[in-house]
Amino acid sequence: MRPNRLRDIWNRGEAVVNGWLAIPSAFSAETMAHQVSDSLTVDLQHGVVDYQTAVNMFTAISTTDTVPVTRVPWLDPGILMKVFDAGAYAVICPTVNTREDAEKLVAATHYPPLGTRSFGPVRAFLDTAAEQVREVVAA
Repeated sequence: MRPNRLRDIWNRGEAVVNGWLAIPSAFSAETMAHQVSDSLTVDLQHGVVDYQTAVNMFTAISTTDTVPVTRVPWLDPGILMKVFDAGAYAVICPTVNTREDAEKLVAATHYPPLGTRSFGPVRAFLDTAAEQVREVVAA
């Protein structure tokens, strides 16, 4: 499992360099991941990237130490769970405007008893599953 380097960088009080991917291309994602970015955000909200292409882009990013992030289209537990299952390490979620929205976001991204996320990491078993399994077992 690759570590989530974003946490390490932030714990040191440093800034993260993030790139943005709005073109639906695994090749462009892989090329960008081999550059200097700490993380790359796959934009499912305003870009022209769909879910299947995002999975391919996460796969391409995983050939490097770059951390895959995604911006989801809206606050929807289904897509939040799917992007983590596909290999995203973090999400940017628009339309979080209230405390209730923030609680819904946290619930959808954590397993019980901390949240409501169901277990099914699919592609993430190749990448982030050890961390996800630890969270489930700790519960």
